[in-house]
Amino acid sequence: MAKIAFIGYRKKAIKAAIALGHKPIIWQIKNTPSCKETLIIEPFPELNEKLPITVKQFFEKHGPIDAVIPLTEKSIPASLALMKGLNINYDEKMMAATHDKWQMKETAKQHAIPITPYALLDETNHLDIFKQWGYPVFAKLRDSSGSRGLQIIPSEKALTALKGKNYLIEKSIIGTEMSMEIFFHNGELIFLNPTQYYSHLAINIVPAPLDCASYEELEAFAKKLIQAFKLDDGIAHIECFATQDNLILNELTIRPPGGFIMDLIQLSYGFNPWELLIQIYLNQAPDFQKKAQQFSACIIFHPGKGEIKAIKGVNTVNALPTLTKLHLKNKVGDKIKVRESSGQFTGYAYFASDNYQSIVSDIEQFQKGLIIQLK
Repeated sequence: MAKIAFIGYRKKAIKAAIALGHKPIIWQIKNTPSCKETLIIEPFPELNEKLPITVKQFFEKHGPIDAVIPLTEKSIPASLALMKGLNINYDEKMMAATHDKWQMKETAKQHAIPITPYALLDETNHLDIFKQWGYPVFAKLRDSSGSRGLQIIPSEKALTALKGKNYLIEKSIIGTEMSMEIFFHNGELIFLNPTQYYSHLAINIVPAPLDCASYEELEAFAKKLIQAFKLDDGIAHIECFATQDNLILNELTIRPPGGFIMDLIQLSYGFNPWELLIQIYLNQAPDFQKKAQQFSACIIFHPGKGEIKAIKGVNTVNALPTLTKLHLKNKVGDKIKVRESSGQFTGYAYFASDNYQSIVSDIEQFQKGLIIQLK
């Protein structure tokens, strides 16, 4: 039985560890009532901050630790601090580079990997940005990922308001945005899944129909990233643009993806990706299906801010042929906040079929059929 330190909380990762016969030991920033495992609740340090002594003593008490696995973006600096505090081998510079957007892009540039043009707002004459790139530009927090903190900047006035707030500015790219989820072991690529952003922050399809780039191109790109960032064992979520000329790196981070992509991988390929991740960290040789058996999709819905007045069409959408699961997180009378990131939603639905167009057709019918009315 191995002792695995999970930094952050994702229920299916914990369940996978238990199913494999291991002991999860969790560091989380807030209480999780459903969690019955060994748990410490302490704030996560930022990059280059020391490990809190209470956390160090906790893991020493319950150790020795066989693996440290970050489960969320915010947990990456905490994972670094824990490995340093427990004298576990790791490449601090490269792990930090996958969390800090500016360091990540600088590393990619040093290895001649195409990247979205970028600039640190606080170190740049922001008036020059629009002269070089035109409108709009994207503003992202350096130490965040996904949609949280993302802003589309249409004017110089809007950009000026962000000065002094640690933002990275990126040029708008003409191309198809997508993601790759890769697993690597001993520095070698062992699995690659392309994900289609069918509707950004709302609908993901796995595997992506490769009409914008070939699998061989994606594989070569992923291998170049593994080499550049010295990725040894684990998982990476890579966001990129497929243009007419090449693949362009947008973001890379060494933690499991959001958007229910891990569930879609299991639906499409037939193996449990959480178990695979744990086996890799424990230096085991997993045997799994590397070729997709079917397409799968997830639609994440959010009606906007307000109080739910009515939910209609549930029976209608449940009858859709490719729908495999519908989960409604909220009910009539609940008050819904403004959506600030992809992790905020009122519900989700899964679809699966060996026919891509059947899934797309059912997604369109789902969007018309399920109606969430707000007051």
